[in-house]
Amino acid sequence: MTATSSTAMTTTAGPPVAAPTVEHVVPPVYCPIAPALHPDVELLQTRALQWMTSCGFGADTIQRGLVAGTDSAEFFARITPAGHLEPMQAAVDWCYLMFVFDDRWTETSSSAAACGEFVAFSSLLLRVLETPGNDLRIAHPVVEPARDIATRLRRRATDTQWVRWVEAHRAWFDGVAWSLALESPGVMPDLDTYVAMRLHSCAGPAVTAFIEIANGEEIPADELDAPAVRALTEMTWAIAAWDNDLVSHGKEVWLLERDHADAATRPLSLIEVLARRDGSSIETATATAVAMRDRVMCRFLRLASEVGPRLSAPTRRYVEDLGHLIRGNFEWSLTTARYRDPDGRSPDAVRVTSGFAPEPADASLEPLALPSIAWWWDVR
Repeated sequence: MTATSSTAMTTTAGPPVAAPTVEHVVPPVYCPIAPALHPDVELLQTRALQWMTSCGFGADTIQRGLVAGTDSAEFFARITPAGHLEPMQAAVDWCYLMFVFDDRWTETSSSAAACGEFVAFSSLLLRVLETPGNDLRIAHPVVEPARDIATRLRRRATDTQWVRWVEAHRAWFDGVAWSLALESPGVMPDLDTYVAMRLHSCAGPAVTAFIEIANGEEIPADELDAPAVRALTEMTWAIAAWDNDLVSHGKEVWLLERDHADAATRPLSLIEVLARRDGSSIETATATAVAMRDRVMCRFLRLASEVGPRLSAPTRRYVEDLGHLIRGNFEWSLTTARYRDPDGRSPDAVRVTSGFAPEPADASLEPLALPSIAWWWDVR
């Protein structure tokens, strides 16, 4: 799942710019789901990095390090530990490429022009994904690699899986556009607006759309579209997005200190929104964010256990992998160089400390007071 922070796609070799080391502590989070890892993770990584190099994403040592530092093979290997190798390879390649895509747009200045530019470009890219055999050519380095992935997936996916995958990208691109629109006026959104936006801007829809393709099992529409499974899917997006906000905060601080920028220029995150809403310190806002995600985690676990017995085998496996995504995303985020080496030249400039708690910070079974997601507690 992509975070709201990133590093520019184009890099220039040179000496590191001095900035103090940032010690970033995140309170342990609650996630009583066993870790899992695909046995072919190293092969997936080797193939993906070779593919990225062949696509031109390795012009210099820094860029190669930034690409490899996302550890995208590990990210997806933790989500679908029993996935078939070839669709898993497409998913891993996509993840490496989409971090480059994310880096391009989250580094764009927050302005109406930037938002309009993104909408125009992403709409064309979406058309490439919808019909990868078309002759539409766009002068952007991610387009042809994205077409290659789409072509490979089209051969593996069923018609239904294919439509779901494409529409998932539409939801993601809409979320990023919404995020850019919220940032452009320089006004902090309210918490419910941020939470609703972040469900899609984190790329969650696109990530979860890969699960059934990787597992080789089409999920029945009447199950995937049922309110309970939809709620479980959205909860997964939310938890993963909030976890990325929690872990990436140290990176944001480091970049601001290095560039001597004002804190007001920091990208939107759950921590910043909570701190502004409550007039609290970053430490207090971080603790509040952990309590929020733990309460949603408790709801996820209860609902998954309630609906599991009535689901078909492909859907049960999908829900199980949603749990793997939550656990795997947090484990990955604690070790990936993406959050520890912000500019590709400063290894361990950010030291992130966290872990897993035996009990939730908030075990309440009551819904969060957020209208956009309160319905998660209504479904059975």
